[in-house]
Amino acid sequence: MNRGHLKTMSNLKYFFLVIAAAFLLYGVARGETLVVLKKAAHICLECIGIG
Repeated sequence: MNRGHLKTMSNLKYFFLVIAAAFLLYGVARGETLVVLKKAAHICLECIGIG
């Protein structure tokens, strides 16, 4: 690989990191954290046979 390709891959990594952080903050701002926690608890209880 040449240096230009490695630099592009590095920049792309940071680009996706910023996009992921933006989506995370957007979900928190909408109050989705409680929804995700409830779904996770429900799935967990189903896995052990209680829910």
